[in-house]
Amino acid sequence: FNPNAQPSEGVEEPEEKASESMSVDILNLAELTTSTPPPEEPPEEPPEEPPEKPPAPPPATPPAPTSVPTPAIAPVTNAPVSSEPSEEESVTEPGTSEPEALSEENNSPAPAYDPTGNQNYFVGEIANLGIAINSGFVAFPDSRDFEKANADSFLNFADPINPGPLSNSLDAKYLDEQLTDVIKILIDSYGGSVSITPIDDYAGELLYELSDQEGNVFMHVSLVEFKSGSTLIVMWPENPNGG
Repeated sequence: FNPNAQPSEGVEEPEEKASESMSVDILNLAELTTSTPPPEEPPEEPPEEPPEKPPAPPPATPPAPTSVPTPAIAPVTNAPVSSEPSEEESVTEPGTSEPEALSEENNSPAPAYDPTGNQNYFVGEIANLGIAINSGFVAFPDSRDFEKANADSFLNFADPINPGPLSNSLDAKYLDEQLTDVIKILIDSYGGSVSITPIDDYAGELLYELSDQEGNVFMHVSLVEFKSGSTLIVMWPENPNGG
């Protein structure tokens, strides 16, 4: 602008605009000098592509307590097993079934010995020993043939003409063989699996105890000798003397 130039009549409007513009600038400057300048805005960063979804973090392991002491026996799955089991642990030996381990732990009694099988075998084999067995009318001796008058201790004479075994005996056989031969045949026939042991007599006649290879007594046998050379064998499930 030329300060010496005369303003023409036709340029009043631009002067007003100029002065108006100057006043605005001055106010703006005064405002800038008196007020606290606003903080500078950080330059706009170019938009970034959305980051890929990060992989799921591994499960956080809870921190081990520092103030709690470690227990004496910890149930750790991967820990090495000690060769000697502790007293608190229940150990089952290999090959031991659980029913047996429980039976030992509870001290349950073993099953009672059943002598029935051995008794039936012995009685059934008497006929296969090669000894002739009296039968028919003389299946058993007469009560008068017992020299010690002990007939009722071995046979039932409720019917004197037809006596038979006593109810508390397993069976009775009248063998056509002398007493010494009968004993020898019994030992030779059963000696490998049965022990035949003489014990106290019963009613004045010989009494034997029979036991298996494990020592289980399963029956008793009475042998009565007669003058005719025959022998009566009476088989008892238990000792006829009792006890």
